[in-house]
Amino acid sequence: MELAIVVWVCVPLSLALSVIGIRKKQYGLVLAGAAVFLPITLYLNDSRDLYGYAVLLSLLHVGSAAAVSEDNSLWAWLLLVPGMIVGIGLFCIITINTA
Repeated sequence: MELAIVVWVCVPLSLALSVIGIRKKQYGLVLAGAAVFLPITLYLNDSRDLYGYAVLLSLLHVGSAAAVSEDNSLWAWLLLVPGMIVGIGLFCIITINTA
C-alpha cells in the first residue's frame, strides 16, 4: 500500500516538473523532478531483476537536466523518455492492481 501512495504522488509530480523544466528551459525543475523520482528508483533497485540498473533512471534524469543547462532540448527529451516509460508503466500496474 505504501508503494501505491509513493507511486501515485511521485510519478505525476516528477513527470510534470521535468516536462515543465524542459519546456521552460529551467534545469532546476528537471533536477527537482529527478529528486522526486529517486524513491521509486531506489525501490526498483531492490528488485532482483533491476538491481543496479534502476538507479540509471535517476542518472538519466540528471543527464536531462544537464542537457537543458546546455540548451539542448532534443537530448533532454531523449534522456527523459526511459524514466517516463518506467514511471507510467509502474503507475498503470499499481493502478490496475489496487482497483
